Amino acid sequence: MVEHLQQILSTPCFVGLIRHGERADLAPHAPLSKPYTVKHDPPLTDTGIQQAFETGQALKKMLAAYDTIIIECSPFIRTMMTAANIVKGMGMEGRVQIRVNYLLSEQLAPYFFNHCPMPSLLIRNLPKETIINDYLDGIPYEDSDFYRTQADKLHPESQDQGKQRVKQMVHYYIDKYNQSPVAHIGVTHGFFVKHFSKEHGGVKETAEYCAISGIEINQDKTRLMMDSDSCHVKSWSVQIE
Repeated sequence: MVEHLQQILSTPCFVGLIRHGERADLAPHAPLSKPYTVKHDPPLTDTGIQQAFETGQALKKMLAAYDTIIIECSPFIRTMMTAANIVKGMGMEGRVQIRVNYLLSEQLAPYFFNHCPMPSLLIRNLPKETIINDYLDGIPYEDSDFYRTQADKLHPESQDQGKQRVKQMVHYYIDKYNQSPVAHIGVTHGFFVKHFSKEHGGVKETAEYCAISGIEINQDKTRLMMDSDSCHVKSWSVQIE
């Protein structure tokens, strides 16, 4: 008991941002078992679901020292599905509830979206039980109002504004966890995974599907632990020319 307590007290907070798994609109030939009804809110392909599950298996080993694990995600359905399958891969069904955090929303750049996509997301238009049963395989989630109003006003979001949002994420996590032995996972989008790492000295220019950028937080000091790392992902779709 004493040794376990000492280990927890000496374990810095770990914050990992994870990109979602393979998205259906960018892999049109990949098997797809979930409904795809909103153009700019695509679900994961079956490969993407497996990638998320593999990520959960890797996190189970990586975060074994932590008693408290928090999993958040952006409100886009591909990140919600990724979070749900991470929970399944970790074997934490019934012990962890996914929480939606609008600060983690996709970069709302005008070259991605010609109008603000937030009002038409599935989370805003389908009953909660439908999302849980049809997309999350029974894994529950909790919606929130945190940063929701601001997210609705982000479009059109520039590169510099997106990078500023990364800085907001960093300050949010440091203020929240500077003395807490907690593992906090945020499932988000590639832009933020890459730049979260770069904010702490990372050098990779691409965050592949389910890549992890992770930092330790220990009394206001941060240290980069993972730089858009996707070596744990074993499943990839075969590209058809």
